[in-house]
Amino acid sequence: MFSGKYFIGKPVISVSDGKRVGTLKDLYVDREVRTVEGIYLGSEGLFSRKDLCIAKGNVLVYGVDAILVKQSDVIIDGAPACESGKWVRRDRLPGKQITTSGGTRVGTVDDMIVDEDMRIVGLRLGRVFVKGPLAENRAITRQAVIDVGREDAMIIDLSIAERQSLKTK
Repeated sequence: MFSGKYFIGKPVISVSDGKRVGTLKDLYVDREVRTVEGIYLGSEGLFSRKDLCIAKGNVLVYGVDAILVKQSDVIIDGAPACESGKWVRRDRLPGKQITTSGGTRVGTVDDMIVDEDMRIVGLRLGRVFVKGPLAENRAITRQAVIDVGREDAMIIDLSIAERQSLKTK
């Protein structure tokens, strides 16, 4: 398992012609924070900025040294495609509050944890406000998340969160 930050800065290479298409700046995830949906390559343009992204269907491998995509021409303008309300950038997760349904503050999100298939299996914690197994693990399994919320806080089932252990690279 890997943290989302693990992929930041890796080159994105086209397998059709070996061309470097860009550098991975961030990942796009679905609104329910379950899967990685695309790659953010940054912005271009001085006056009319365009966010550049690649949808997950065009990504072949999230490798150790590089991200491999099908072709050089898979980059799309992110504003209408990648940020249409269905996806959110990974960098919007850190700092988000995590609470129980009763309102107890548990901690804040530091990053997401993904498996080899780029499914989000958990959340790594930045700050932890409770003691016990959760404070030791500093991570919450995705199954413990009841509601990801929209802006302010995620709600978790603390009993599920305390019974798990996630390790990342």
